[in-house]
Parts: sequence; C-alpha cells; structure tokens
Amino acid sequence: MYAGDAKNRPILNSPCLFREKIKLRVIDEDDLLMVMAWENNPEFREITEHNGELSQEMVLNFIRNSDSLEDDQQLRLIIHNESGDAIGALDLFDADLDHRSCGIGILIANPADRGKGYGHDALSSLIRTMQSDRRLIHLRCLIHETNEASKFLFLKNGFVAQGTKIFKGKKATQYLLDI
Repeated sequence: MYAGDAKNRPILNSPCLFREKIKLRVIDEDDLLMVMAWENNPEFREITEHNGELSQEMVLNFIRNSDSLEDDQQLRLIIHNESGDAIGALDLFDADLDHRSCGIGILIANPADRGKGYGHDALSSLIRTMQSDRRLIHLRCLIHETNEASKFLFLKNGFVAQGTKIFKGKKATQYLLDI
C-alpha cells in the first residue's frame, strides 16, 4: 500500500509512512478548518513565514498547492496519532529537485501531545523513507534558539547546526541533514 499525493503518485515513491505511534497522510481540503486554526494560532505565528491571519481562501489555496514536491515544490503531511486523531503536520517546502534538497518543518499542535514521541516518529519515518528513495538527500530547518524541544528532535535525528540568523526578530539556528 502506498501513501499517494493528490495526483495518486506515491510520496517519495515509498510505502505508507506508518510507525508505532503515528500515520502520515497527504493534506486534503477536508483539513481546511483544522489547518486554518493552526495557521492562525498566534502561538505558532513566530515559526511561520506569514505575519497576519490567513483567510479561508488563502488556506484553501495553500492546501491545493501543498500536495506535490514535483509540481508545487512542497508537500504537507498530516500527522495522526495511534487513535487516528490529526495532531499536527510535517511540511516539506522550497523543494529543489535538481539539487535534491528542501526545507522541513514539523508541528505538534496541542501541547498535551508534545513530548510523546509523535514528532520523532514522523520525522524519523520520513528520513528513513528518503534514505531508500534518494530523490531528496538534503534537508534543512530553521529553529529559534528558545525552542529546545525542536532542537533536541532534529539533533536526535542526525541534523547538524550550520549557523545562525535572525528570523522574525529572534536568533535562529539553521540545521542540515545530508542523507
């Protein structure tokens, strides 16, 4: 069985992304209200590229254009816990397939779901899939210095700090992983 994108192509040409605690699936329009709540949550605004609230139309366009690395240069996967509840998202963005690289971000939306291994399972599943697929071999993420949980997650999964910059007025570190 394969987890396909909206055009029924396999994600990174690999089997479904399942782990003991999570399942990853491609975002779809049924996720609109949930994604709007996440994107417009002031707590998460400091880690996103946008500054203000997003309209329903903007989020719907985002969803429609977040399902293919080849066509859209981005892919958003929804993270489900072992009960089947959608608890967050794993994003691949700014994909450059010629250089086999992209940015990556992860969100576990509810603080009660954090620290339970869901983010680790999602990230390590994706990395393992990419190791066998080889279409993407370079991942990068930018993490604010105060986000200790994210730094720990990415370092635990093999990312290496490569430098700092200011992002939204705060010091952030760029982390890289070569697969």
